[in-house]
Amino acid sequence: MPSADRQKRSGGFTLIELLMVVTIIRLLTSIAIPVYARTVKSSQRNAFVADANIVYAAFRQFYIDQSRFPSEYGTQPLDVTTLAPLTTQNYLDEVAAASFLRKQKDNQIFIYIAPDINGADSDILMAVRPKYDPTEVLYFFFTDLLDDSYGPLDGVYFYRDGRLVQVNKVKS
Repeated sequence: MPSADRQKRSGGFTLIELLMVVTIIRLLTSIAIPVYARTVKSSQRNAFVADANIVYAAFRQFYIDQSRFPSEYGTQPLDVTTLAPLTTQNYLDEVAAASFLRKQKDNQIFIYIAPDINGADSDILMAVRPKYDPTEVLYFFFTDLLDDSYGPLDGVYFYRDGRLVQVNKVKS
């Protein structure tokens, strides 16, 4: 008779065993999902920052070649939906521009261009909100204006903890 009992019990799991398996799966899931979400957000931030650095380099090269930034007025106005004339004059690849534009919230770029004393557009500030986290703001600066706490602002920055932090110094 003892062998019949063994055959009967070996055919399935007890309720305690099933509860233990479900508990372990829940525990692993509760650990894995937040880690996965942080990893996804970090990779989205890194992709956006990489695209932003490419766009920044195009703006800077345009300024070096033409001694001004493309602005909202003049013979070569800046189109914030395509980033022309950067794309049309081969300062920026259209694929890179489209990638950058696709990753921003509501397709909005806020651009402020300030002329110097001679009237040339020599300072630029751009602000962009990324889709992955609309509470963040990415800033592009190219200016020789000195600020007491930052010095000349030149590069791509996030605003974090009440300070501007250059993107190459941002910890995910």
